[in-house]
This record gives sequence, C-alpha cells and structure tokens, in this order.
Amino acid sequence: MLKKTYSVETKLACIEMKKAGKSNKVITAKVWRSYLK
Repeated sequence: MLKKTYSVETKLACIEMKKAGKSNKVITAKVWRSYLK
C-alpha cells in the first residue's frame, strides 16, 4: 500500500515538475523531503 501510494505521488510530482519547470527545483526538493518523512 505504501509503495502504491508513493508511485502515485511520484507521478503527480513529475507532472508538477513539468508544469513548474526547472526554476522551482528547490520547492520540488522540499516536497520530496516531506514525502520521504
């Protein structure tokens, strides 16, 4: 269940990264850290 949720969040994060662009790399890193906690 955890892996399944993680994969969904990964896909959403990838979509958000593409929308935001590379300029929001720092924000993306913070989001990833919150997911990993």
